[in-house]
Amino acid sequence: MIRDATAADHAALLELNAANVPEVGTMDAAKLDFFFAESPYFKVVEVDGAVVGMLVGLTEANTDYPSKNYHWFVE
Repeated sequence: MIRDATAADHAALLELNAANVPEVGTMDAAKLDFFFAESPYFKVVEVDGAVVGMLVGLTEANTDYPSKNYHWFVE
């Protein structure tokens, strides 16, 4: 099932991200809070009640996001 991410997913999302470094960048609670506050599209994939994936969509309006890769895509 694909659904909106919620605050209840916080721990699962941090764990999922940590388990997939270096394929994805590191994420701490502050970065996750940024995504919850600023992302217009933040979904999770749930299988058998467990969060197994996420998609964070940002827009050009998120110019204060410090990722070099993000800024490359915006340009």
